[in-house]
This record gives sequence, structure tokens and C-alpha cells, in this order.
Amino acid sequence: MRTRYRALMGATFCTLGLAASAMAATNVLAYDTNGDSVLTRAEFQGLQIDSFKALDANGDGSVTMAELQSLAAAKDINVSGKRVMVRDTNGDGSVTQTEYLAVAPGFQKADVNNDGVLAGKELTRVANFLAQAGY
Repeated sequence: MRTRYRALMGATFCTLGLAASAMAATNVLAYDTNGDSVLTRAEFQGLQIDSFKALDANGDGSVTMAELQSLAAAKDINVSGKRVMVRDTNGDGSVTQTEYLAVAPGFQKADVNNDGVLAGKELTRVANFLAQAGY
């Protein structure tokens, strides 16, 4: 249950356009798979994948507006879901993981110095935002 809550909060982060998951929101370095204290784009994508899985409440491989609204209501948070649903590139009313990952500006927004990794203040900024979202 705690994992689902953290992931939902990460998804909330995503709906705000920063595209980060939150399976370990209080410690974003939990996604630092090689232990170098920075997050690469690939490691950051792990955050996004976990976020998508948390949003996909019924596990069918796609996220609908109904799922987003249900998850938000369960946690008493106000999330419209529009920033997730805008990723529905084929217009079928659901967002697949492929669609979700294809339109994910979070890494670019977080990588302030454009060096291809998130480190130092960039990681602190991500962690602080997640903390403000309730982690």
C-alpha cells in the first residue's frame, strides 16, 4: 500500500509535467542503479516506468482518465489527469506505457545544466518537489 501511495504521488509529479515517479520519492537516488550518486536518463526512466505501473490501477497496460481520477480521489488529492492523458497520441482514451514514456519532459526540465545527468542541486530540486507533494 505504501509503495502504491508513493508511486501515486510520483505520478502526481508527472501530471505536473516533471515526469518523475516516486517509488522512492524521499530518496530519488534509490533509482541510481550504478551507485554513482547521479541519475542518468535511463535511471530516471526507471522512475517513470514505476510511476506508470502505479497509475495503471487495473494492470491492463494502459491508463485511463477514470483510473487517474479514482487514484486521486482515494488519496484526496486534486489531480485533473490532463497532463497524463495528453500523452494519448492515438486518441483511444487510454495511455500505454510506450505513449507515457514517449512524451516525458521531466528529465529535460530537471537537468538544468543540460549535462545529461541529474546531480547535486538538480536531485535536491526533484526530491524537494516530491516532498512538497506529500512524501
